Amino acid sequence: GINILIFLAILAGGCGRGYRPLIPTPMLYTFDEIDPFDHLPAAECSPLVDVFYATNRKPKGTLEDQRYGNAMDNRLRVGKAVVRIGDEDITWEELHAASLTAERESPIPVTVQHAEEYGVLPESRRGSDSSVWTEPIGEKAFAARINAALAQTDIKVINVYVHGFKVDFDHGVALAGQLRHFAVRAGVSVAFDW
Repeated sequence: GINILIFLAILAGGCGRGYRPLIPTPMLYTFDEIDPFDHLPAAECSPLVDVFYATNRKPKGTLEDQRYGNAMDNRLRVGKAVVRIGDEDITWEELHAASLTAERESPIPVTVQHAEEYGVLPESRRGSDSSVWTEPIGEKAFAARINAALAQTDIKVINVYVHGFKVDFDHGVALAGQLRHFAVRAGVSVAFDW
């Protein structure tokens, strides 16, 4: 009994931060006549998906490789994360095939590989004297990078994903990455991770 529980706890902990299985393929994509990824630009044919984020969670880490806990902060932090769909060895061809399949042979892991914080939005600074403010302001970098990403796509849309409750930062960002993947990487995705 107890050995099985310890094994399951180790197994769950060993799945990697933010591990989630890829969501089911939308039914429409499983028809042989439809391949929504057919017109995807070569630069997007990758297991990596960019997701912008805004969060009011307290940070844990460095600005260059940021993670966030579950404690709330009185600042709104913005940045960009990279979501990996599949393990390190998956090719675009394998992910493409799995993304058109109703029943996959095995689950495809989804992880947040990296998160870079640009800084905080100045309007969110509460509870401190602005003359002693030391954190970088991320408003201009966030807007500039979103605009640059929109310039690379024909569809000028920003999709905002707001997760439910009792999930961690990686869960919300990973799901936003999957939704962007199945939206055929159109436009830009922003995860609001509260």
